[in-house]
This record gives sequence, structure tokens and C-alpha cells, in this order.
Amino acid sequence: MYAKETTGQPRAQAMSDFLLNTNKLCEAARERQIVFSADNVRACRTGYDDIVREGERANPAASGRVKQSTTVNLLRRFRQYGDAVLRLVGDFAVPFTNNTDERAVRMPKVK
Repeated sequence: MYAKETTGQPRAQAMSDFLLNTNKLCEAARERQIVFSADNVRACRTGYDDIVREGERANPAASGRVKQSTTVNLLRRFRQYGDAVLRLVGDFAVPFTNNTDERAVRMPKVK
């Protein structure tokens, strides 16, 4: 993960591990045709929010109209788009990545 490699912050690894583990749980539930309860979805969101909150505490945003660090900007996006990031938990039709779709529309390399 770029943020972990460039900043060395443990929260970046924590978020990466959290998202990958969440994807594994969703895949296992999808295979068994199990739907997560509202409590499971809330628990997942709580774990996500905890990691974002820890990151925000460790990387406070500068006040005023000052350029923010890439870590602060990433945390802001995680906060703003948390519902979209975790949509795969409540809706198993949503894939973890869009790599398959991107490959379908990407023009093949021509030599």
C-alpha cells in the first residue's frame, strides 16, 4: 500500500489488513449464501471508523487554507466515502475491486 510505504504509519497497514479481511469474510459469506445482519454491518463500519479516527488523531489537518499531506487527504476521503468503500459488506453484488470492469474497457496493447 502506497501510504504505508511512503509514511511508514501502522494505521495504513491496519486499514489495508482490515479491508482485505473484510473482503475475505464477504467472499466466504457469498459462497455460503449468508447475508450479514445489520449488527454485522454496523460492527464492520465501527472497525473502519476506528481506524480512520486513529489516523486522524495521529495526522491532524492543518488549519486554514494550507496544503494538506497526502495522508490527511486520504483519511478525509476514507471518512467522506466510507459508505462506498464498505458497500460490499451490505451488498454482495458489489465487487471488492473494479479490475474486471477496467480490463473489459481497456484497449489491448497493440504492438
